[in-house]
Amino acid sequence: MSKASIPASTLKPGEERRIQRGHFWLYRNEFANLPELADGDVFDVFTPNRRFVCRAFYQETGGIAARALSRHQTPVDRAWFRQRLEDALRLRERLFPGSRVYRWVHGESDMLPGLVVDRYGAAAAVQSSCAFYRSRRDLLADMLLEVEGVETVVFLDGDDLEYRGAPLQEQRLDVDGVAVSLSLASSQKTGLFLDQRENWPVIQRFARDARVLDGYCYHGLWGLHAARGGASAVLCVDSSDAALEQARLNADLNHVAAQCTFVKYRVESVLEGDSLYDVIVLDPPAFAKKRGQTRKAMALYEDINTKAMKSLDKDGILI
Repeated sequence: MSKASIPASTLKPGEERRIQRGHFWLYRNEFANLPELADGDVFDVFTPNRRFVCRAFYQETGGIAARALSRHQTPVDRAWFRQRLEDALRLRERLFPGSRVYRWVHGESDMLPGLVVDRYGAAAAVQSSCAFYRSRRDLLADMLLEVEGVETVVFLDGDDLEYRGAPLQEQRLDVDGVAVSLSLASSQKTGLFLDQRENWPVIQRFARDARVLDGYCYHGLWGLHAARGGASAVLCVDSSDAALEQARLNADLNHVAAQCTFVKYRVESVLEGDSLYDVIVLDPPAFAKKRGQTRKAMALYEDINTKAMKSLDKDGILI
């Protein structure tokens, strides 16, 4: 894509300051004008006096009109994608030496705004709601499959699943010594919520001889780490039959099934009971999908945290 072919837009006076400080989102009301663009198109952003601000991609709907891709007028091409993915990979190899289970790309923090890539050994799971990435699936798949050890790339879009490379298979993984079975075809989002990858082991500091409640347990990673850390009893609660079945399988793989109980129930109802716990984990789904739901969501978060604190025994820990 040549420099001359890039459409241009202009921000209102002063609106460039936040972007120049490193923010990635450009809101629709910050633009003085926008050219005619299709969802996902790349364009350049300028100040009113024609100073270049960033190269971005356009979003057709919502308050965020664009996400910044580069602070330079460099082509957003194959080489650009390769460099971004390689930079992110080098950082993960430093953070998780010897492991191939990690969040490989975490959106804006890896200069790929709106994109998540999780790695599970030979499989890479990709998720984005942005047309910019959806229209470049073939390019992304090629880039990811070039990396040593990656054999399958899975694109997850709601309930739809598309893969490139080798056929999708159930994965048997090692996460900090915890054995995990994962089927991406039946998992939520990109699989294991690997943004918690560094947090799960923390529970082992408090787990010895503890009674643990793993609320919204999903595949049980918090509870499994607690059980392996010496918890006397772990109650894993979720509303999904499929998630609980996977959590039971993972408990069996780690030989901690005797310490774990799995219950399909509302976490709020469990917290309203008479039982006390030494450690409670609350890792709920997002209660607010839109800005208009924020107040209701904050009330729900306050409610479950209040109930959790009342359900803690003396010197108990809430995570």
